Amino acid sequence: MVKKVIGLPTGPRLFHRFDNVRALRRVLDRTPTPQVTIVHGRTDTLVPISMGRALTMLDPDRIRFVEIPAVGHNDVFYEARSLIFADMASRSAGLAGPATRSN
Repeated sequence: MVKKVIGLPTGPRLFHRFDNVRALRRVLDRTPTPQVTIVHGRTDTLVPISMGRALTMLDPDRIRFVEIPAVGHNDVFYEARSLIFADMASRSAGLAGPATRSN
């Protein structure tokens, strides 16, 4: 993918391979099975949006893909933070046990 994005074969110069497919498969193998949301900026020039879409195809029933228009790689969290926090809150609400109080 690096060669595709920057036009150079940089494999030997990379110290981390960022194997997102392998990492995501490990997440999906957990019990209980988690729901995953991938948020990707449409104008990301560092990580092509096709990579986010491809990750979603690993398990489209459990992976939600959200494309943020006119947002690049470094701005996606800032621009989509309310969506990200709302998604996290809605998914974790069912995981929380009864509230406890400390005195």
